[in-house]
Amino acid sequence: MNAREGSSAASTARRPPHGTVRLAAELENVAVGRRWLQGRLENDGVGQSAIADLLQSLSEALTNAILYGDGLHVGIEYEVNGDSARVSVVNGIRDGAEPQRRGPAAPDAESGRGLDLVEAFSDRWGTATSDTEVKVWFEVKLP
Repeated sequence: MNAREGSSAASTARRPPHGTVRLAAELENVAVGRRWLQGRLENDGVGQSAIADLLQSLSEALTNAILYGDGLHVGIEYEVNGDSARVSVVNGIRDGAEPQRRGPAAPDAESGRGLDLVEAFSDRWGTATSDTEVKVWFEVKLP
């Protein structure tokens, strides 16, 4: 038995599939984050319909974090637990500003729908803030 193996029942309990990644806060990394999450979810056996919804929500939340957050990096966290998959985007907070909807976007507006799309593609979503960071999370139920 090597040092990483244990003999207790607690050590054999498996944690649900999960992961994190930290990316530079650059718009080009939205695609990197999508590819990372897609690969992880596919490896964990999540169905394509749920993956599509999670990737769409990730695109919106990650873009908002890069454009409106503070700091040099953003983080993505995910966990598959039971009947749902949860993804969070974490970034530095700028002047205490929490993510917010700006009101209905004009039909010809090129932006302003990010959180509306997160809501549309997820079963549940929300935000959590501290003095230094903001987290936008969203969940999709698994079939």
